[in-house]
Amino acid sequence: VQFFNPNLALNMLPKMFPEFYYYGAPENIPEPQLLPRGPRDPPMAHAEEIAQKIGNKKPFFLFINSSETHLPFDTPATQITPEYTQAITHFYEATRSKKIYKTNTRPVGEQERELILAAQVRAVEWVDSQLVILVANLPKEFPTLCVIMGDHGEEVGENGRYGHGYPSPQVMQIPLWATVLEKQV
Repeated sequence: VQFFNPNLALNMLPKMFPEFYYYGAPENIPEPQLLPRGPRDPPMAHAEEIAQKIGNKKPFFLFINSSETHLPFDTPATQITPEYTQAITHFYEATRSKKIYKTNTRPVGEQERELILAAQVRAVEWVDSQLVILVANLPKEFPTLCVIMGDHGEEVGENGRYGHGYPSPQVMQIPLWATVLEKQV
């Protein structure tokens, strides 16, 4: 997600923390030209490495923006076919237009919509598998508050809209999970 990119001059976030790691492309790449990313490009592909960087630091704050669950939903589990690239291109065009489409004029066809929704599910499943690795490798010497949440949903043609710039149930309902990982002796 580009607004976390420390190589962008206006990004002040990296300067606010003693350690800041960014696993995205160093240059600002417009979508959908992000496709396909390499298997080590997604942030969650670095789950073990991230846990090792934490080591036994006490206390620590870890924030991961998992871009894999954002468009274009590309993970090592996603097949980037020409059909999928076209579907994502149509989705980005519809998102940028901010237009409300009638059923018979939708820019994303039903097969393209199904490809996008299936890729979104695979992306979430893949991120979940990486979270298992991350949590298993976190330090166990002290209790850890763990909060996992989404930042927004997406409309994929519901209500004639695309993207997340609307206050609809599809956009506003997000997952939230919180627990304390207890100290292990």
